[in-house]
Amino acid sequence: MITHHAPINGISAYRDKYVLTAGYDNQVILWDAKTQRPIACAMHDHLANQGIFSPDGNYAVTSSSDYSARLWTVPYPAGKHMSTLTILMVWSSKSIHQKSKCLRVIHISSLNISL
Repeated sequence: MITHHAPINGISAYRDKYVLTAGYDNQVILWDAKTQRPIACAMHDHLANQGIFSPDGNYAVTSSSDYSARLWTVPYPAGKHMSTLTILMVWSSKSIHQKSKCLRVIHISSLNISL
């Protein structure tokens, strides 16, 4: 079973459908809000700091101490099978600002996702 193996650093919810947790174990886990069971998981290269859902709940953006923000598709649960979040795009502040240690949540909360 998918679970965090270190403290959870960030949490976000989309209505009563999904909960997204970001942990010190580098994991991002998508949970079914009603059953409280994991639906999908993904990994950052370092601590996962925070996540936020798009207004329609189809995408999530996460930030990490690995100098990146990642855009993921949110899968629709099919039966009881676990899946992996599919990454669509990665932004890295390491290549832009060498002295910047991490992306802050305020940067991704103002992101307008329109695909």
